[in-house]
Amino acid sequence: MSCPSCCSACSASTELPGPSCINNGPYCLSNFLPAGTLQFDLLPLAGVVQGLCDHTHSDDGWHHVRVHTLLFCFEDTDNIRFCQDLDFLIENHFISATYRFCPPATIIVRVYIIPYDLGNVKGVLRVRKEAVLAPARRYLKGLLQRITQDNNWDGNAPSDRRFCFLSADNVY
Repeated sequence: MSCPSCCSACSASTELPGPSCINNGPYCLSNFLPAGTLQFDLLPLAGVVQGLCDHTHSDDGWHHVRVHTLLFCFEDTDNIRFCQDLDFLIENHFISATYRFCPPATIIVRVYIIPYDLGNVKGVLRVRKEAVLAPARRYLKGLLQRITQDNNWDGNAPSDRRFCFLSADNVY
């Protein structure tokens, strides 16, 4: 079965790219909280998928989100800023995210929350500088309000039945 997010070279291969998680280390998705999904509508550009493929799959079978490759796909400045915030959270190990392209021009992003007491990381997630925590709080607040729990998790088209991970009233 072909991955809709793979480039033509990967799609032409007889095997899907393998998972990038080796030896079930601490940063494997199975150690994180699967929170829900985000949905982004892309510019209708030919070859968008070709530029998004990183030639590997995450351990959930989707591709790792590389925000710098997504930015050229948006014309909405709010989505660009939101993705930059998402990148900060990924780079600083607050979340992990994987994506799948859904034709004709949508990307579904799975969001996993990384626990601060994750084993085998020597406490680095528990002790963070305020210069990282202050923006992370703001970005997490925005993210948690946008995450939905619906059939997007399976890479299907969105349904009318959508449940927010946390309502705006519960995020401070």
